[in-house]
Amino acid sequence: MYGINLIPNNIILNLAFATMTKSKLRYQDRIASQVLAAFRYAMLSKLIFAQYSI
Repeated sequence: MYGINLIPNNIILNLAFATMTKSKLRYQDRIASQVLAAFRYAMLSKLIFAQYSI
């Protein structure tokens, strides 16, 4: 009886871990897109500044 109860708990723990990693991946994806946007903005500003400084 005790061994049978361990299996659903394991499945529940695995599901909780899977959703946690999915949210972490979503968070990392959001940060990566923000960093990429900042990099694009910096490069665009650099190009505009280079055109006007000539």
